Amino acid sequence: MARIELPPANESLLAGPIRLACRAALRFPKLVLVAAVLLAVTSIVLAATGLEFRTSRLDLLNPSSGYNQRWLAYLSEFGQDDDAVVVVEGRDPARVAAVMDKLAERLAGEPQFFQQVWHRHDLRGLRSKGLHYLPAERLEQLDLLLSRLVPIALGQWNHLNVAERLRLARLQLLAAGDGHGLARQELVALLE
Repeated sequence: MARIELPPANESLLAGPIRLACRAALRFPKLVLVAAVLLAVTSIVLAATGLEFRTSRLDLLNPSSGYNQRWLAYLSEFGQDDDAVVVVEGRDPARVAAVMDKLAERLAGEPQFFQQVWHRHDLRGLRSKGLHYLPAERLEQLDLLLSRLVPIALGQWNHLNVAERLRLARLQLLAAGDGHGLARQELVALLE
């Protein structure tokens, strides 16, 4: 039976070497199997003796980046402990709280892995940071109030006299929107 060869359509540069490798593998199959086994054993030995498993987040960053340098300075100042944050999401707040309690209990029961489990702490000390959670409109009102108090802070105490306070109260009532009805009008009349 005659062998039919199709003409190559677009032969790449690697087609010739691949063709030679295939012909050699078909001509010397035992040699190819021995070479494959030797290569696999060599790979296993190199992996067992030289492969490293790194879990530090520092291994993911460029060691010469500014961020990484600051992080290393932080670690040298405050220690090598890694932090982990667990977020639990759910529709039922009671179930979320129960899951968090159970998780905190299990983590605290593994002191060899988790030295400090921070759960259900009194957060009232964070109230001083409450401005971060106010809407922008309320922050603008506070900014306006503080800007009015700047002269007093600079020693201009005449801004604290009763007449000045009544004038400011009248201006604030006039600037307030409708909805206060007759009571607002009576207050403005009294302050005039």
